[in-house]
Amino acid sequence: MLAANRLGMCEGEYAFVALDLYQNDIIGSGKNGWRQNDSYDAAAKHAYAALFVLTLMDKRPLPEYQKFERAVRRQAERDYGPRHSVDINYHTGAFHDSVIMFASTVNLTVAEGGKVDKEHIIPLTQRFWGIKWEGGASGKVYIDPFGDRSDDHSLYHMISEESGEFVVVANYFGYKKNYEEVANISWPNGRPPLNKPYCGYMGESPLCVVKGLPITEIVVGVALGILVLVGITGFLMYKRAREEVNLSSMDWLAQWSELTYNDGANRKSHNSVTTVNSSKTESTKKHDKMTLNFTTSNSFSKTHQVFFRGNLVLLRMCEKRKIELTKELRDEVKSVRIVIHENLMRFVGAILGPEQTAVLLEFCSKGNLQNLLTNDAFKLDDLFKTSLINDIIKGMIYIHTSPVHIHGRLNSRCCYIDSRFVLKIGDYGLPTFYDNPPPFSPDNEYFTALLWRAPEVINHTTGRTQEADVYSFGIIMQEIILREEPFAMYPLSAEESVRRVMKNMEPPFRPTIKSEAASVPLTALMEKCWAQNPSNRPRFQEIRSIMRQISRNDEQQGNIMDVLLRRMEQYAQNLESLVEEKTQAFLEEKRKSDQLLNQLLPKVVAEQLKKGQPVHPETYENVSIYFSDIVGFTTLSSESTPMEIVDFLNDLYTCFDGTIIQYDVYKVETIGDSYMCVSGLPVRNGLEHAAQIVKMALSLLGHVTTFKIRHRPNDQLKLRIGIHSGPCVAGVVGLTMPRYCLFGDTVNTASRMESTGEALKIQISSATKILLDTFGTFECEERGEIPVKGKGQIRTFWLLREQVQLTV
Repeated sequence: MLAANRLGMCEGEYAFVALDLYQNDIIGSGKNGWRQNDSYDAAAKHAYAALFVLTLMDKRPLPEYQKFERAVRRQAERDYGPRHSVDINYHTGAFHDSVIMFASTVNLTVAEGGKVDKEHIIPLTQRFWGIKWEGGASGKVYIDPFGDRSDDHSLYHMISEESGEFVVVANYFGYKKNYEEVANISWPNGRPPLNKPYCGYMGESPLCVVKGLPITEIVVGVALGILVLVGITGFLMYKRAREEVNLSSMDWLAQWSELTYNDGANRKSHNSVTTVNSSKTESTKKHDKMTLNFTTSNSFSKTHQVFFRGNLVLLRMCEKRKIELTKELRDEVKSVRIVIHENLMRFVGAILGPEQTAVLLEFCSKGNLQNLLTNDAFKLDDLFKTSLINDIIKGMIYIHTSPVHIHGRLNSRCCYIDSRFVLKIGDYGLPTFYDNPPPFSPDNEYFTALLWRAPEVINHTTGRTQEADVYSFGIIMQEIILREEPFAMYPLSAEESVRRVMKNMEPPFRPTIKSEAASVPLTALMEKCWAQNPSNRPRFQEIRSIMRQISRNDEQQGNIMDVLLRRMEQYAQNLESLVEEKTQAFLEEKRKSDQLLNQLLPKVVAEQLKKGQPVHPETYENVSIYFSDIVGFTTLSSESTPMEIVDFLNDLYTCFDGTIIQYDVYKVETIGDSYMCVSGLPVRNGLEHAAQIVKMALSLLGHVTTFKIRHRPNDQLKLRIGIHSGPCVAGVVGLTMPRYCLFGDTVNTASRMESTGEALKIQISSATKILLDTFGTFECEERGEIPVKGKGQIRTFWLLREQVQLTV
């Protein structure tokens, strides 16, 4: 089909019919056999539109065939084991039907008294002729009067070149000799081909022979044609002469004194550009506006923005100190001056010395491609990446068909992006400026520049070729797809990567692309571009065809103005995403600040302070207050280092803080070994505050019994707890490090409950006991009356446990 397509026979004048018994040899199991994921897919798909494929009808949907298939698989598992695989197709069913039909005929012949030996085989087989038989695995079977089986067939055709899928357009049923149309055939030119081409197979048809014209008309026509030809030739010769004069002029030759530094945004980034005029006299300054001294060491960073004759241009520094103006150099400049394309950087001029040489190129405001790809702040979607790749392809096609012929130095650092986000290729041509011998002692910069070079160029097997440019393009594709530098997926230096590329390894050392990073066709194209054998690499014209096929349904196929507008919209979306990212970062920091404030103050109080509202002290009629401390803490402190005490208290109160969040309590403060909590404020909870505070106390006491002191693991931690309920006043005290404090006699009494208690026990006041009795789930033991400073004798209780209520 590819050969027919090259001969122009797939445009509708011819139709091709092929026989495919197994239904997948030609059109493929996926019904798109033209797709081989190579550079010929587009041409093959176009050719297949003129192809019709005749196959045996698919019998798999028939109930009889499905029943037969299940029986075969059961038989295979029984005879050969459960893991034995069986290949069942249409022919398997047909052979099965043949055996059954033959056995039925033998039985019938024997029943009628006939003979079935080899002398009577012909009469036996003739009993099949002209009969119809049903019930087999392949459905209805018809044997014609000549003993041939008339099968059912399907005709496949690509009715939509957009989808590329082959579908059934017609069926032929052998048992009833009937042709049935399923779908309309999509002819390449809208109608079926003629039985014979219009001009015949060899152009012999008289319909295509031009009849003779009168002699006068012929003479007049020839004369007019000659006059037009002479006029066009004269115009072209005049235009050529003007171009030669322009190209031969020396207006491209620049001097350092004609350059002025761009004092806008580049002084900080290009600090290697300095003005040397402190030692000059005023008269010298008039003749020498500015001298630029470049001392950069990285060849890829030797680009600067300067003004040349009133225009902003890109100054590309070269390695050579001085270049002589020779005929070869004039020819090089002449060849690059006639190279004009939207995807190539325009040559503006050059400086030949005396101490430094440079090339002046068209200015591109967005910098080079590598900087764009490594800038995480700039988002690139698949559309933008495809646009960059297509720009490189278009520029390289023009270079390869221009007098420059070969680029030879293609990499992502010589590709620049202009203000319209159009990619432009630079550093082409001008070998006198750009080509330099390798350094005596190669450094990392030298090997980094070789990452884009083809292995045959690095090994000096061949010089720079168009195939080597294709290899460089493949490496750039890896950079664009992954937004990483060449071979960045390997933990190797540039020198190690280059030396591996130079080796004739199998498979060759190349970048690796994960399947989710790029589509299969794009990855296949990239791998073809960096093939080890240069002859296996596609030309850029083929690459363009493949990219068109890959992005056929992409909106990238629109006109240039639409693409530019979409690029500007993408740029605006990138800015919006940056703003959104900064906003999210601000909200995250605000969340952290609010979380810290809520840990220092109650949430409702913190919200009032954030709103700028004053927080007035508030009286609470009934709350429950918890105090606890550690028995023997003074002795423990005297026998431990300060660091050990800090670690011990941090471990203990981290455990406590993780426990109290399960209850409706508020941690007021910790002072040394003292721990204070309250329930019932700042949010009132009725009488629930007593139950919540004692549940928390029981839980903390349980944790203490299993708590291990880090520096004294054999010591038992002894916690003493006291609880009292009553009224109190709460409010925020202070402006610097404000604290939420409780005031009132209830606080003092709760503190006395703790100080007069005993180790590993919870002492509660009678006021708390009365509140707990309302719940009926807490078990207490009366301690009796004890003296309390400032209160006299008061009655207290030991809180023992909470009774678990079982529900049925």
